[in-house]
Amino acid sequence: MPNDFIAASSEDAMSHLTTIRGFARRAVVCGLSYAACVLFTGARRDPEFMRYDAAARRVDLTIIAAFDQSNTGYNLNGASHGAHRITVPSGWRVTVSFVNRDVFRHSIAVIREVRSLPLRITKPVFSGAASRAPDVGLPPGARQDDIGFVADRPGAYLLACGVPGHAVLGSYLRLTVSSVDSVPRYEMVAPSQATVPQ
Repeated sequence: MPNDFIAASSEDAMSHLTTIRGFARRAVVCGLSYAACVLFTGARRDPEFMRYDAAARRVDLTIIAAFDQSNTGYNLNGASHGAHRITVPSGWRVTVSFVNRDVFRHSIAVIREVRSLPLRITKPVFSGAASRAPDVGLPPGARQDDIGFVADRPGAYLLACGVPGHAVLGSYLRLTVSSVDSVPRYEMVAPSQATVPQ
């Protein structure tokens, strides 16, 4: 009888151990798969902030100032220092729903990518590509401003907060107007790849 009990206990223990090993193996495989995706692709698409209609040649973006508390709130869609990259085909219409969730004023404007970020932004590079009074910003508290422009000049740009000092603190996304891409992309890159404009 005692030997039967020991045998049964050993079988139960082995069964539990096999189950635990199976879970651990799956966790390792999933973790490695995710790491491989991040390392080898370097970027991923994020449809949460972008929708587009290829037939109409139109892309709709949502940009939220102080999306979370990363970079002490100086972020757009949770990214700072250009960690989110948006690519738009040349000639497409871009509409932006800009929302300020912060307790401070924020704005959005499209400027050329430059070596030294401006302290203040008053005028966008494309007509209509800025929220109201970009150097003053929208009042706090989930205020929204919708802007629209045609991205008709290929090149490297920034979607940046124009309130004095905010872009310098990292409140900007990268925008590429491409003459070769046929559809838009919204990519999130690792912080190490999000460098200061050169």
